[in-house]
Amino acid sequence: MHRLSLKSVLAAATVAAVALVPTVGNTVGPLDATRATDPLSGLDPDRVFPDPLIAGDFIQYTAGTSPTPFSYLEGLDELVDRYGPATEHPVITVDEICDLVCDSLDQTSLTDLGDALVTDAATGQPVQITSAGGRALPVVTVTAPGTPEEVADRIDLYFSMSIHGAERAGLEGGIRYIEDLAINYVAEQAGEQRLLRAGNPEDNPDYAEYTTTEALQKARLHFIAPNPDGWADGDRNDGRGLFHRGNDNGIDLNRQWPTLGWHNRSGPQYDTGSQPEAKAVRALIEDYMGVPEGAADLHGEFGDNVLLAIMFPAGAFDPLQLQAQYRLAEAIKHNVNTSVHPGAGGLLTDYVEGPVYPAEYHTAYDAIGYDDSGFQGDYLVQSGILEMDHEYIFSNLAPSSVFIPELEQVHVDTTRALLDATIAVTIEAYDNEAGELQLDYAVDLDDRAVGYVFDPETIDSDDVQTPAAFDLPQVEYSSTSMRYFEELGEVLGGDATIAPIAQDFDATDLEGFDTIVVADDSLAADDADAWGALASWTQADARHRLVLTDAALQGLEAMGAVPQGAVNRTTQYAGEIQGVDRDDPLLEGVGGLIGQTYFEVPLGFAPGGRGDLAAPAWYVDADTWEGSTAAVVGQTDADADLLVVSSQGGPGQEVVLVPGDPAVGTMPFGEGSITIFGAILPDANNVGPNTHGLADYAVTYAGNGILLNAIAGR
Repeated sequence: MHRLSLKSVLAAATVAAVALVPTVGNTVGPLDATRATDPLSGLDPDRVFPDPLIAGDFIQYTAGTSPTPFSYLEGLDELVDRYGPATEHPVITVDEICDLVCDSLDQTSLTDLGDALVTDAATGQPVQITSAGGRALPVVTVTAPGTPEEVADRIDLYFSMSIHGAERAGLEGGIRYIEDLAINYVAEQAGEQRLLRAGNPEDNPDYAEYTTTEALQKARLHFIAPNPDGWADGDRNDGRGLFHRGNDNGIDLNRQWPTLGWHNRSGPQYDTGSQPEAKAVRALIEDYMGVPEGAADLHGEFGDNVLLAIMFPAGAFDPLQLQAQYRLAEAIKHNVNTSVHPGAGGLLTDYVEGPVYPAEYHTAYDAIGYDDSGFQGDYLVQSGILEMDHEYIFSNLAPSSVFIPELEQVHVDTTRALLDATIAVTIEAYDNEAGELQLDYAVDLDDRAVGYVFDPETIDSDDVQTPAAFDLPQVEYSSTSMRYFEELGEVLGGDATIAPIAQDFDATDLEGFDTIVVADDSLAADDADAWGALASWTQADARHRLVLTDAALQGLEAMGAVPQGAVNRTTQYAGEIQGVDRDDPLLEGVGGLIGQTYFEVPLGFAPGGRGDLAAPAWYVDADTWEGSTAAVVGQTDADADLLVVSSQGGPGQEVVLVPGDPAVGTMPFGEGSITIFGAILPDANNVGPNTHGLADYAVTYAGNGILLNAIAGR
């Protein structure tokens, strides 16, 4: 991640126009007069929202401020006139959010909306929920005609367009994608096929494609701009000329959501659901949609080495959910990398270090450098929704206060590619009789018999040390990392098996296993008899693999595999590793950018926390380690302060890292081998506040991939 000074970013506004080739869907074509008048092209000036290369400015929220024919609200009315319920091909509806959710809100919830609730003067009935600044919150739904029963039974997807008002890309792209869908649907009724594609069609069982008509017959797509205040602040006439991150109450709406684990209480924005926008949108998601199947949360960042950072949100995901997220990330990456013009990165090479690539996936922390509680994307995935967060390069306060047509065109084309993939992958995963997540997937453990030492202790909400934040009710929980192994057992392929091993085992209890896992403190470090039995078992057979995670690395000393004092514990900003060796067998098949291995916040650790709130990691002194090293733990310099999350959720002081010691690797031990993974399955932390619950485990896609390779004996 390369961060830029404000001066450098603003300099991007002076970049000369380059020869970009805009895209529509996944089609690349020349920019010529024919294309510019094609009604299927975003460059058609007769569209409601023409593409940035000819629009001349950002889309304005407020009527009367737009240099183009339509502001956002006027444009939505025009879209309904062209493609709404009264037209020949009614695929777009626009509703006030109150029309969809007010009936589901009880009187207390309605009263809590305060001035944001508009009622009918005569009847007192609610008619509108506005933003904190009194602005409308329209919901745009795109779906094909059908009976009410058919439409209500469709797969739902939710798209959040720029919850931060200063991050324009999601809005600029999302609004145009809505119009794309309508134009393409109408074209298909006249016989011209328009496909939504996801992923690589060549030798790829996960490839999916649907015509626009098929997609809109199977799914309802819901788009909302949840922060009109921050948007309207940048309007040319009525606004202050500068887009704002938060709403008119000064609240960051991306800290308002009920998320698992540690709850930041450093400012009012963390008071979950206190803002009218969050109350209304949560009701839309949970009540009106009944929790959608798919989603995308569209953001923007400053500098990066990718046009689009595809981000795995934080949560507790079983192997099937992780696989679905991985397939979605891969499909989005392929779509963007093959449809956004390859010269687009050249627009930015003077403003970031190194080359600029189209898209890559990683966790939010690995992408933007910080974690926090209350993220909308984390809430979505923790609700069981198939979702990715997205950060577009140079779509933030600077240069998004300056309209650069070429840059904004890249943002729009990127949005088209990622939404195509999101819709197609979600339909592919949920279009089944049960309407549940279904994938052709099984974990390959090379037919190994796996045992894990079972820890019966749980971490319970009754024992949380810090009360729930902001006088919110405490969600009950009972957390145990043992559920990782239980859920892994549900998706095993071939003849692989997995079974618990009681803590009071002896040597005979270990017979028949190929891999044995000891996770964190499920076995006491001073249980000499147990560690002796594990040592004998490991040394006896070349097929035997002992896997030690987190605090269980102390067993290396108990078994005599390393000297006393060689195993140490450190704390980090997040659960992470550095210095990854992709050639190591433990990294086989693990894609994306690899750094974060477990999500610390869902487990009750504070990002950048101190003392009992700090995320733990275990490692072995490099001078005593005799095996291969797949990754190291980056230790914080003793003279440096830990990174502190500011009240805005952004980074404070930077962490200073010194070269680390082995945290992931494999060493021979007799005939067998021992694999260590020092930052993957720590027990959850019960210091609190853990207002909205606590995860059992929170492995990232990368962490899970490495751990599965270890268990499989690779």
